[in-house]
Amino acid sequence: MSLIVFKLLIPPTLILLATLAGRRWGDAIGGWLVGLPLTSGPVAAFLVLEYGPGFAVTASSGSLIGTAAQGAFCLCYAVLATRGWKIALVGGAAGYAVVGALLQSLHLSNWPLF
Repeated sequence: MSLIVFKLLIPPTLILLATLAGRRWGDAIGGWLVGLPLTSGPVAAFLVLEYGPGFAVTASSGSLIGTAAQGAFCLCYAVLATRGWKIALVGGAAGYAVVGALLQSLHLSNWPLF
């Protein structure tokens, strides 16, 4: 089988299995399983296979920066939500941009692991 078949089958299958496990064993187990990198993990593995480890490190760093920026959006939006959705949206977007730019400027993919 070609790599494209694995790309199309593995991430959705992992999410399906996590969903079914959550239905079978409850929300706590489902939450723990869905919190795992069920889509980004296989994608990182495919990037290593296709483009090499250097590219995968850079892509994974960008993915983590995006996730942290999303968290900043959620936090800013939640803090400002009582002032109206427009202010909360602008504040959340500003939080996303600031955290994303800050983390991007740190060049985290160049940091030593040990």
